Amino acid sequence: MVVNKRYIVCFNPKQAQKDALDREAILELLGEQIKQGAKSPIVSKGCRRYLKLEHGSVAINMKKVKDEPLNPSAGVATACILPW
Repeated sequence: MVVNKRYIVCFNPKQAQKDALDREAILELLGEQIKQGAKSPIVSKGCRRYLKLEHGSVAINMKKVKDEPLNPSAGVATACILPW
């Protein structure tokens, strides 16, 4: 059992910007493929989470995009004693 477990969490604004740009690129690519009539657009895990099936066709789930937060933070668990 670990006593006095602490978590150090860091926010990285550069990673936040990169994540936002990556998500926009994914959504743009999916939108283009859907417009071209692709019956099965990219199915990687990163892209699939933004898709939904509607009446036998594929669409971007904008509610999921809006509700999913970008989380550009990193955390480390430690048992060391910190001076603060």
